[in-house]
Amino acid sequence: MKQMPLALASILLASLPAHAALPELGPMPALPATQAPDSVAMGDAQSAPVVKLDLPIAAGPFQPTWESIAQQYPGTPAWLREAKFGIWVHFGPQAAGMSGDWYARRMYVPGTTAYANHLKDYGHPSQVGYKELLRDWNPRKLDPAKLTALYKEAGARFLLVQGVHHDNFDLWDSRYQP
Repeated sequence: MKQMPLALASILLASLPAHAALPELGPMPALPATQAPDSVAMGDAQSAPVVKLDLPIAAGPFQPTWESIAQQYPGTPAWLREAKFGIWVHFGPQAAGMSGDWYARRMYVPGTTAYANHLKDYGHPSQVGYKELLRDWNPRKLDPAKLTALYKEAGARFLLVQGVHHDNFDLWDSRYQP
């Protein structure tokens, strides 16, 4: 079984009839306690905790119909229906330029916001390119506890943190990073 994409699950849920109130559920899945700022050493793959999800993954194949999806995933994930609102954090070196998506590409294109921001903050991309940003990136000011409290105050009941951006930079202590 493969995992259904969250956007597809959200569309499917929106088309289903409402359920009665559900019991209070804990986070899905249970995660280690948040860590204080400056407490996460980057670069030691052995120290990174591993959280394994126990979610159903349908074998497929899927047809582009609701019926096909319903056959593979009968019912509604109760925790998601109850949660209703969550936040997806898309964070990593590609956010360094504060220029939106495709920073690694647009930082080399004169006339773009990414190019201007890169010149201002790091210098010319021929001297300091994306590979140097990957090498030097370290979220020293990241405060997971503060962000989690802010998201919870905003009403979020679940949080998804992207583990790997399309630039293949792992957002954990990984042996594949500089």
